[in-house]
Order: sequence, then C-alpha cells, then structure tokens
Amino acid sequence: MGLAATMLEDQEFIRNFLAKSQSLLLWNRLLAEELLKQAGIGFYDNGNAGFFIWIDLSSHISSEDTQGDAWAAERILSGRFAQAGVIMSTGEQYQAQEPGKFRIIFSVGEETLREGIRRISAVLGD
Repeated sequence: MGLAATMLEDQEFIRNFLAKSQSLLLWNRLLAEELLKQAGIGFYDNGNAGFFIWIDLSSHISSEDTQGDAWAAERILSGRFAQAGVIMSTGEQYQAQEPGKFRIIFSVGEETLREGIRRISAVLGD
C-alpha cells in the first residue's frame, strides 16, 4: 500500500504517466483507424475517448443460415473470430440497435494490433 500511495503523491510521475498514456492511446487509435481503412473495414470514427473502436461488419452478417436471425449470425461471426484467435465484444452484448457491430480494443501493443486486424481481415475474406 505504501508504494501505491507514494506513486500517487508524486505529481510529476502522475503528469508524465498520463501524458505518455494519452500519447500511446492516440497513436494506437490512429494506427487502428489506418489499418481498418486499409482492410476496407468500416468503423465509427467520431470517438473522443476510450480504448476501443466500434467497427461495422453488418455487410458480413448473413442470416440465411440462421432462419433470418441476424443476431445469431453475428454470434456465428464472433465464433469465427474466436477460432482465429481474436476476441471482440459484439454489438448484441451492448444492446446495439442492429447486428454487425463489434468492439475492437486498440490499447494493446502495436504488433498485437496489427496481427489482430490481419486476422479479422482474413476471417472476413474466407
């Protein structure tokens, strides 16, 4: 407990930590946006905070195999991502108004982010 209190009392450490965190988050967000654009994956680009981006994969949702249940189709697509090693929250989990929205976390290392989007793109290309 003493170490945490000492760190929190160090105002210079806090300022530097927050500045570095904000800078890294901005860099990763911009990188994620560029990678998504290159992959042709639509996303909501008006976010102003946080560590995730909503991507729109509604054009990849086919409810033909689910008797018209697009939410079930979203869950199937989510399962395909999981099989490829990518775990993303679905719009259904956040009560989205329509299926096909997924939440991609960009607050990871650069190589992890690049590989994750590469895998998403590969699944969508199958």
